[in-house]
Amino acid sequence: MVLTFEPAVVVVGSVNLDTTIRVAMLPLPGETVLAATHHHQLGGKGANQAVAAAEAGASVAIVCALGDDRAAGQALDWLRARAVEVRPVRDRTRPTGRAWVMVGADGENAIVVDPGANAALTADLAIAAVLDEMRGGARAAPTLVVQGEVAPAVVDAVAAFAREHGLRLVLNLAPVIEVGEATLRTAAPLIVNEGEATALARRHLGADSRPADLARRWGIDVIITLGAEGAAIIPPDGEIRRVSAPPVDVVADTSGAGDAFVGAVAAALSQGLSLDEAAENGVAAGARAVRRWGASGIGDEQGSNR
Repeated sequence: MVLTFEPAVVVVGSVNLDTTIRVAMLPLPGETVLAATHHHQLGGKGANQAVAAAEAGASVAIVCALGDDRAAGQALDWLRARAVEVRPVRDRTRPTGRAWVMVGADGENAIVVDPGANAALTADLAIAAVLDEMRGGARAAPTLVVQGEVAPAVVDAVAAFAREHGLRLVLNLAPVIEVGEATLRTAAPLIVNEGEATALARRHLGADSRPADLARRWGIDVIITLGAEGAAIIPPDGEIRRVSAPPVDVVADTSGAGDAFVGAVAAALSQGLSLDEAAENGVAAGARAVRRWGASGIGDEQGSNR
């Protein structure tokens, strides 16, 4: 039986409270630099991708883990304000995840993450929360989205759930973590950047392997994000299709571009668009994201989307 859900996109992933610090240039090891300003905002790849999917017009739910603290309340408020339904696992022993993001004048960034309560999202709890999203009715089965900021066991469990119930899985293996080969074969598509694609190819296929070999090995579509160059779609036959990104005159912050891409792709696929059309939507969303401060674009009064 194919399950039916109310949300069109269900994201299983991390939620953080980010502190973004603007600096003239990123510090070198041992160097101290002065900040121009800082602000607090919603972050975590799961939250960023859920918000991006909602902004792209999909009905979205997120399965996540939060602490029992003020940061959790802020995260919930920000997610719900962007029409994202939240299914949180509560961890009373660890704080809500935090990230500190330094952004230079050129938009480049350096990030330190404390996962905090995100570590409380176990495979069993994640699947239980996904099952809680089931509804009767005629809505088509949802697109599932998961990333590398949750435990490998959670990613593998979500992939197994997708296989069992005939659901599409958008797998963003960022950062690259150790998941089963069955999980990789389930991805539809696998989305990674150039560095992640190279790391995956070398880890699974040998030192001389190329990113294009990933699609052939696992029989899946792989999308490689290329920053300002757009994206490359690699199908199992290896015939690469390029998707160009629109020009961006001013880059404020690149930290949310990849997550905006993933969320927009998931939303487009849930709406029945082709993979090429979804990738076009993704690069457009990424281009919009770099024009504003913050990974999700949601923050306090100091963090307006300038």
